[in-house]
Amino acid sequence: MPKETAHHAPSASDSAAWARVERYLRAASVASLSEDEFVRRVRRSGIPVWPTGIGSDGMPSTYVAQVAVGPGLRRSDTEFHTDLSLTALRGQWEPGRLSRRHAISEWHGVRRPSAFDRDRILLSHPAMWSRMFADAGQFNDQLRSRPAWTGDDLAWAAARLAGVFAVWSIRVGDQSGAPFAAATHELARCAQHLPPEDDAVAARRHRARPNLGRVAFGLAQLDRSTSDPSDKSLLLLVQLVGGLLEIAKAHRPHDLARALSLARVGTSLDGVCEQLRGAAHRREHDRRTRGD
Repeated sequence: MPKETAHHAPSASDSAAWARVERYLRAASVASLSEDEFVRRVRRSGIPVWPTGIGSDGMPSTYVAQVAVGPGLRRSDTEFHTDLSLTALRGQWEPGRLSRRHAISEWHGVRRPSAFDRDRILLSHPAMWSRMFADAGQFNDQLRSRPAWTGDDLAWAAARLAGVFAVWSIRVGDQSGAPFAAATHELARCAQHLPPEDDAVAARRHRARPNLGRVAFGLAQLDRSTSDPSDKSLLLLVQLVGGLLEIAKAHRPHDLARALSLARVGTSLDGVCEQLRGAAHRREHDRRTRGD
């Protein structure tokens, strides 16, 4: 499909619409293990995406996303931050011939949905929370060892954490999710210099590390028919804020403004932590009153 070439100054509503698209792309990218899963997640959110730059092997080199209303409806992945380009995203997904074949089928809409697709699984088991805690804790442990990391590694970590906050903002809705959306935006700015074409060795290293994939998957797939447990949400959020502050600390020596921006969104998330702490205390008080 051809790309539109509207020449206009973006309005506030345009910017908000594209910020939402980026948030959904980030959420889908980190919650997904494969390219075909990413495509399904984005399309199920109501955002049309389609492949461009099809190679001789049938694999696209880029993709285009669309918003529902307003001028400038379409954007290529090359117009987003570089960590959202298809070549950069592929560094975090499962490689291999079978994965490529599934991706081609999904991009072109010829793959039948399955009840066993990861994006269709509804989670309700408490063990998922424990797995998310472990994933976030291990991610923070590796951030604390960052002196051995390159700038690209920190950009990768920021991109992963941005995706998790994007999932959480979507999970709780626009109004309650504002602090999560702000954290997504600031972390995305740290990730924008991630190389669009990661080499195979770095990609394998990133996939082998604790990468918040379990956290993103859990937040995306946990049953929403009841409210999330405030005590577990609090513990997870405290860990994620800790990761954000580690990334802020790493930026202090060379980009103080970026570090301060991250610290500010960390403060707004502290407010969410306080709300969750109050809700957890009330829940525990009610439980004791009932004699449970």
